[in-house]
Amino acid sequence: MEKNKLYTSQIGKIIFILLISSNIVYIPAKIFRQDAWLGILLSSLMGFYILYVFIKTQLLFPEKPIAIVASDLLGKIPGHILNGFFLFIIFSILIGYGIDVSIVLTTINPRYSPVLLNSVIYASCGFVVYHGINSVARLSNVIVWFVIIFLIFGFLLPLTQADFSQLTPLLAEWRPLIFQSIFVSSWPFSEIVIIGAFLFLSSDLKQNKRVVYYWYSAAVLSLIAFTILSLVILGPELTLLYNFPTQEVLHLNDLGAFSRLDIFFTSFWVSASFVAIICYYQSFTMFIQQLFSLKSNRGLIIPAGLMAFASGLSVDISNLAYFDWFLHYLPLVNFFIIFTYVSALLTAVQLYSAGKLKTRPGSDSA
Repeated sequence: MEKNKLYTSQIGKIIFILLISSNIVYIPAKIFRQDAWLGILLSSLMGFYILYVFIKTQLLFPEKPIAIVASDLLGKIPGHILNGFFLFIIFSILIGYGIDVSIVLTTINPRYSPVLLNSVIYASCGFVVYHGINSVARLSNVIVWFVIIFLIFGFLLPLTQADFSQLTPLLAEWRPLIFQSIFVSSWPFSEIVIIGAFLFLSSDLKQNKRVVYYWYSAAVLSLIAFTILSLVILGPELTLLYNFPTQEVLHLNDLGAFSRLDIFFTSFWVSASFVAIICYYQSFTMFIQQLFSLKSNRGLIIPAGLMAFASGLSVDISNLAYFDWFLHYLPLVNFFIIFTYVSALLTAVQLYSAGKLKTRPGSDSA
């Protein structure tokens, strides 16, 4: 395969791993209690919307990054402003993933030093990023099958203790389900916006664009399945109480030869989260490269890693104010920025397709 070119199937696998990594641990829609699985289903529409707009844009402007298209169609100043906010989103999620991994690992062993953990996280991820997007794609090709195998066993083995009456009554509080789904739309489903940094590298997007939707749908169904698993074993109240409901399900159940399945789950989750960090790290540097028309993103890897490292250490995870911001306000900010960015891009693309809008002078050279 040509260097710096991706197959659509590889992009789909990256999306799958991104959505599964931290989200399957936390059960993002657990605030909806027994209707949590419906919350995930409803919120996943945001991801389909993002995929539709980005794929439509990329097919109209092949081999041109989304960031450049946004600046060309929306104008230099509005485009750069939106791209700047978009860059902030990518960086904030990158830091969030790093903090997630640190929290879980220090929960397992409090003796782990946060400085050491963050150093290992960003140094190892930076090494993969240095070797280019193809290295990320090849790593995803390997990791995704281990993820799928674990998801199958992790779901089927505990089912013997399931109590499906925990899923009733259905739609007990439908108003919060509709309005608060914005929160879940932001996390995890809006996170797939990072594909905008490398979707233009797809060599077969026009022929195989459905593959991206298939992998995204598989991730949504997996999250729904494990949300239902937590609900039917722990119940809505305990699922809401535990920070990591899925891990608790696997830890509490006596599975015979698989009695320490929770350890394998943690290993799987950390591996998948590392891939997610690598993808955001790669996208962050590529996005800056595209905005400033740099020849390569390699010179950005160390500065970006140091920024993420310092930002991660500056966050006091024991500070309740941080969790209040991170869990309640940041997702809403992210949703507003991402929805505005994607909607503005869609409007500009529709106007361009109708012949009512032209790209700005010099856009062809971008």
